[in-house]
Amino acid sequence: MAEKHGRTEPVPEDRLAVWPFAALVLAAAVTLFGYAATDAPPAWLTRTVIVIVGAVPSGGHAVHIGLALLLLARGLHVRRLMALYLTAAAVLWSALMSLLTWDQPWRLLPMAAFAFALWGARHRFGALPDPARLRTAFHLFTGLVVVAFVVGGGGLFLQRGRLSESLTPAGLGRELFDGLTANPGPMTLQGRSWFIHGLTLLGGITLLAVLACVLASAPAPAPGTEAERERVRRLVQHPDSDTLAPFALRHDKSYVFSPDGRAALGYRVFLGTAVVGGDPFGAADAQEAAAEAFLALCRRRGWRPTVLGAREELLPMWREHGLHGIGIGDEVMVDVAGFSLQGRSIRNVRQAVRRTHKAGITTRVLRETALDQEAADQLLAIHQRWLKGHAEHGFAMNLDAITSARHPDALLIVAYDPDGRAVGFQRYHPVGTNRPEGTPTALSLDVMPRDPAGPNGVNERLIVDLIAWAHQRGIADISLNFAAFRPIMDAGARRTPLERLAYRAIHLLDPWIMLESLYRFNAKFRPGWQPRSVLFRSWGEVGWLAAAALAMEFSLPLDRHRVAPAGARMPGLGRRHGHGEVHDTLGDEDAVGGAVRR
Repeated sequence: MAEKHGRTEPVPEDRLAVWPFAALVLAAAVTLFGYAATDAPPAWLTRTVIVIVGAVPSGGHAVHIGLALLLLARGLHVRRLMALYLTAAAVLWSALMSLLTWDQPWRLLPMAAFAFALWGARHRFGALPDPARLRTAFHLFTGLVVVAFVVGGGGLFLQRGRLSESLTPAGLGRELFDGLTANPGPMTLQGRSWFIHGLTLLGGITLLAVLACVLASAPAPAPGTEAERERVRRLVQHPDSDTLAPFALRHDKSYVFSPDGRAALGYRVFLGTAVVGGDPFGAADAQEAAAEAFLALCRRRGWRPTVLGAREELLPMWREHGLHGIGIGDEVMVDVAGFSLQGRSIRNVRQAVRRTHKAGITTRVLRETALDQEAADQLLAIHQRWLKGHAEHGFAMNLDAITSARHPDALLIVAYDPDGRAVGFQRYHPVGTNRPEGTPTALSLDVMPRDPAGPNGVNERLIVDLIAWAHQRGIADISLNFAAFRPIMDAGARRTPLERLAYRAIHLLDPWIMLESLYRFNAKFRPGWQPRSVLFRSWGEVGWLAAAALAMEFSLPLDRHRVAPAGARMPGLGRRHGHGEVHDTLGDEDAVGGAVRR
């Protein structure tokens, strides 16, 4: 029984245990391997193998069946319905073989008991067969069988002089079939030959490849359509939406909506792992329904559900649905109304801002859609120099398509030198809506590239000026970067031995992302810290989670679903954008310049 909102409810069937079935099939596979590895297996082992297979197999045939059972055991463990069907078919085949011999009818009892138990638990297996995987498996099987018969038939024909019998079409077919299934055929080859062993190996590869394809999770879906992204764009502006909601607008994400369409979440699939960046967004009373729809989709398609950046308030909701989490760091939140440059603790920021004023730096806030092509190219060049030839990082807290105007609500704050040349910029996306004013409740930082040749303090100046700009418009919060593993870096000399080990491991990532430097930069602004967690079903899935998350966050080449390109302007966009207005009160362009001084 499970407790939900103070009520005790039955545990859903798709969360009941399936490991006993997987364990029995695994034990059968191990038994077959032991049988194949023994020159003279004891009588009890042979009898056990007969119960499993229905006959006495050859050693190679036992290995083939054992490997297939290993894949079926894993399929049962991860609740693949196709694994249940294939296991049931294997049990029926074994029972049929026992009926044909009928010398030991007691063998039918364990087979029947297992079959009835498996069929009675069929509703626990929610991962449905995927049509695309079945088509791929069919093509793979057809291709490998054709190769086997062409290569194998040609090989037998070339070696027909060494065969113990004359080669006939029927004899050729029987010999090929027996060779592929690791059974001794009716003919023998005189002398030593690798050929029959090669057929056995090819048969094993065919069996494993087809089974692995049939039992694989569904492939990654196509990214969301423009119509879906427009719906998501509206939900991002809902007053209940979270500061990570804008990053669902990336062009590589797919979407799940609540049944009433008032909440949604964005996700991507890699290595059979469906990764959500942040919590559901939209109406608060519909967010759980969106999460339930996502988890149901994962069950049907055989994906491992994972959430990167879940906030504390929704952890109980996720926990009720079988996800558990660990803290991975904190989102950096600046309280706009409470921010001040006064005081000793913020003097480093104050001095950095003062240096930029002395250098003649001015700033301006504008919509990304207000850029003309020349200005967009200038900012894109800064962004590319900042990346130094590397791929852009980010998934849970980054947008894509920089300077392309593909995100019509994105805001830029740009720093200019005295000659009017851009030396740095930051990109933000509004989230939520203050009613009735219509201004956003918060801004979420995307990227903050600057020209290395520009003066020091440009990023500090841009943040401070944006805070002042936001304060004038009633925007309550600004979400800056993410401080991963903040408690470990903040502990200093108080670190435990385990934390010191973790601290050293964190610095191994410095060639890709300097987490401690980012944390120290964030801390200068005296922000609030919003704890964020990563959620998963079990510790056994953490390895898959880590591989998928790293591929997405660091844009590894294995991750083929890439983001929309930077700099490719949408046709017709220049000074004004063609999308429906969301935050008209922000305007297309606002000069900040030297007017903001604290």
